[in-house]
Amino acid sequence: MATLITGGTGLIGACLAEKLLGHGERVVLFDFAIAERRIAPLRTHGDRLQVVQGDVQSVVAVFDVVRAHGVTSIVHLAYLLGHACNRSPERATRVNILGTVNVLEAARLSGLERVLLASSIAVYGSDEEYAPGDRPLREDAPIRVASGLPIYGGGKLYLEHLARNYAEQYGLTVAGLRPSIVYGWGRERDDRPRGGRAAGASGVRRRAGEPRVRRGRRGAVPGAPRRGPAGPRSPALL
Repeated sequence: MATLITGGTGLIGACLAEKLLGHGERVVLFDFAIAERRIAPLRTHGDRLQVVQGDVQSVVAVFDVVRAHGVTSIVHLAYLLGHACNRSPERATRVNILGTVNVLEAARLSGLERVLLASSIAVYGSDEEYAPGDRPLREDAPIRVASGLPIYGGGKLYLEHLARNYAEQYGLTVAGLRPSIVYGWGRERDDRPRGGRAAGASGVRRRAGEPRVRRGRRGAVPGAPRRGPAGPRSPALL
């Protein structure tokens, strides 16, 4: 049994892999562009870590890696980021939307236990669109999509609807998170949001039209039915 992490050599994927490997689990990192420098420290775990170069735009590639490595759950992180979606909407649609459908289809056809999807706080509007008393926002705040990231945020919202559909129609156990901008050790210079080194995460959020969000409860994609086991095998997936 193994956990497949798409976009797995990115910052979140590498950190998650470290946690899972530390719990004694097997991990498969699936990525189009392997960031070897970021995952090099994980190589000490030997055969429990597998790194596969591939593209989520190919459902065959995703299905093959699931079958070849005995994958039982997927964490889907492969996604074109932020303003790159505005600059390349066609590519963003292929990678973000088609890629997510391919992951869900591979999970459905393979009878996997669960899929965890990364949404974003970009599904919310900017702070100015909410009453002062409603900020910081709660998870159940009205969805308005960040004005500066319409393709990225709109894609994340569509991803949540896909997850809900697969849960309701096929009984697939799907959960989701809405993280904010991620930063920390291991983030490469090219990964940083554009706009100046001193701007800080809150400044970047304001320019992108993203709100501040209060940490909500753990659990499923908002509005999706709870099915299957109560939670993933490892606390690192919560």
